[in-house]
Amino acid sequence: MGVLISSDKAAVIVDGLHTFYREAYLPPPDSVVEAIMQQQGVYNNLRYALFTHHHRDHFSSMLSRRFLQVSPANKVAGSRQILDSLLPKNPAIVNAWDRNGVILRDVALDVTISSFNIPHTGYRGRHASVQNIAYVITMNGNTVLHIGDAETETADAFARFNDLAPDVAVVPIWFLHSEDGRRIISSIAPKMVIATHIEPGATPDASALHLKTIPTYFFTWIGQVIP
Repeated sequence: MGVLISSDKAAVIVDGLHTFYREAYLPPPDSVVEAIMQQQGVYNNLRYALFTHHHRDHFSSMLSRRFLQVSPANKVAGSRQILDSLLPKNPAIVNAWDRNGVILRDVALDVTISSFNIPHTGYRGRHASVQNIAYVITMNGNTVLHIGDAETETADAFARFNDLAPDVAVVPIWFLHSEDGRRIISSIAPKMVIATHIEPGATPDASALHLKTIPTYFFTWIGQVIP
């Protein structure tokens, strides 16, 4: 589920530090984890690790602690459920729950990160207690919206993003399977959509799922790049 967002000055990773959970979820291989921890290659400017929620296909407390040890400049952000698993408290760990606005701003790196509460899919049932967060990341003049495992039936929760027109919206694949999800995407008006949460080995029917007026990409392998 991890997505790396980078510029010449900085990089942000969302839901990219997790370990094996189940066969339906692909964790980053050890080589990628070590590249992140060693700040190598595309990860050389990585400073922020954001987590949308505490599920194990999105978040690892062990890897998050390692990331914080790499550099005093590194920061981790997530919900109270994330923070509770990273005790003791650390000023580099940022609460993103119930903020609904800017949580991090670095003028030198030209990075601004905002967080917003968004219901997790299945919020009426077994995921009712999950604190899911959407992030708006502005970097080098470009804006990315990442909505985690959001629910398609809660259009009101997305009203604040109406006409946000981000350069990229990162959404779970079920938003493209659902008319409600497609309407939410249309109201957000992104210039590009990237679909995640695709089971390893699955091949989405691009002809059926592509949005007619918005370029649509499907993240199906680790290391996939959208320039």
